[in-house]
Amino acid sequence: MPTATGKIGLGLVFALLAGTLLLGHAIKAPCAGGDWGDGRQYTRLCYTDIVPLLGTEQLAGGRLPYLDPCNQEAPGSCDEYPVLTMWTMRVAAWASGTSISTFFYANAIILWLAAFAIAACLYAMVGSRALYFALAPTLAIYATMNWDLIPVALATGATLAYLQRKDVWSGVLLGLGAATKLYPALLVVPFVAGRIRGREPDRGIHLAWAAAGAWLVVNVPFALGGPAGWLEFFRLNSARPADWDSIWFISCHRFTGDLGCTNTRLINIASASLR
Repeated sequence: MPTATGKIGLGLVFALLAGTLLLGHAIKAPCAGGDWGDGRQYTRLCYTDIVPLLGTEQLAGGRLPYLDPCNQEAPGSCDEYPVLTMWTMRVAAWASGTSISTFFYANAIILWLAAFAIAACLYAMVGSRALYFALAPTLAIYATMNWDLIPVALATGATLAYLQRKDVWSGVLLGLGAATKLYPALLVVPFVAGRIRGREPDRGIHLAWAAAGAWLVVNVPFALGGPAGWLEFFRLNSARPADWDSIWFISCHRFTGDLGCTNTRLINIASASLR
């Protein structure tokens, strides 16, 4: 397993990461209060999903995601995220009440902690090359754009556990990652394949079962207690078109002028064909 043998210490990686996150905070701060009437989220490049979702996800009160129904007359989607992401928002909203800025900072603290966890795991795996993450300009822009650093942290921790041959823990972290955002579940396939290739199929089976078990433990209570709300994430993503900032959307708009080519089924077929 790769070890941290570089001359740069973890403390320096953390210090440089803190600088990147501080720069990112300076970028996002003008939008943190939710006063977007002047279009600052675009003119100052400070847009973040966190600010509007306090209201869109109807969390300013005491509504429990999935378990309490959404107000269907309110604008926007509700309960549109996987379980651990929705409940991260719920916990932050309990801390913030109706304050948009406090909601932003409560979530930002969680995301900053996730960034440090990622850096620590990367340092354990590749040493000073963790600086590619800690100093990434994209990290300054996107660290608090949404909640993606949480599944990234879980997936990175799972990778470290896999390299350390802690297969059950790797599976658990991947299952929790999939309960936050779907993509960590995809890592189960190469990890299990790696164990099979190494003639250790039992380890691969343990990893797969651990991932499935962790996902089920988190999801089943909400699937049973609020099936309509829990299914909203799957319903929404099975039908939603390409995001406006995706390559698919840009290509359709630029080259065809017809956004009909951004429908979900067509994109899925095209994506599979390009692999």
